[in-house]
Amino acid sequence: ATEWGPDGINVNVVCPLAWTAALENFQEAYPEAFEANVHMPPMGHYGDVEKEIGRVVVQLANPDFKFMSGETLTLEGGMGQRP
Repeated sequence: ATEWGPDGINVNVVCPLAWTAALENFQEAYPEAFEANVHMPPMGHYGDVEKEIGRVVVQLANPDFKFMSGETLTLEGGMGQRP
């Protein structure tokens, strides 16, 4: 964001928690490790890659978000809540 901001380029990071084929394969290959380490987000489901993650990414390209740069968006259904 610091380097490219003067050129009018926004730089943001999206950190999603989404159900993927890799996560499904992990669940099948290592059911005990999956159970011990992978928890359901408070929203009650993992993010849908197209509907819940992709739509946020598309919105970041919208002119309404022109002033947003250097941000990290965590899309994790409430998993990152702090006490």
